[in-house]
Amino acid sequence: GFYEDTIGPASADGAPERIALAYVDCDLHSSTAVVLRFLEPRLRPGMLVAFDDYFCHSLAGISGERMAMLEFLARNPRWNFLPYVRFGWHGQSFIVEDRSSLTAVSGTPATFEPG
Repeated sequence: GFYEDTIGPASADGAPERIALAYVDCDLHSSTAVVLRFLEPRLRPGMLVAFDDYFCHSLAGISGERMAMLEFLARNPRWNFLPYVRFGWHGQSFIVEDRSSLTAVSGTPATFEPG
């Protein structure tokens, strides 16, 4: 089924609450955006988020999973996705960081602009 029909209702009841690794294999921007909305209240520092098709682009430029993640991070300045392991030619994983924790340690905000 469609992502919004299958994981949308699951987000209402709160399950699952503790996720260590989210493996996102959606291909499309719209599907990835739904998954990121589902993950948003479940993000925790140290969590891994891996995008199977992060480096898949349209001829016009950045699209799909990567575009959805960039838009998500622009709307959610609390979170930083630190690049972790790249896999194959298409995949990229990230470690989730809370920017406020990074500021508390260093005194200045640490940022990563995934591009």
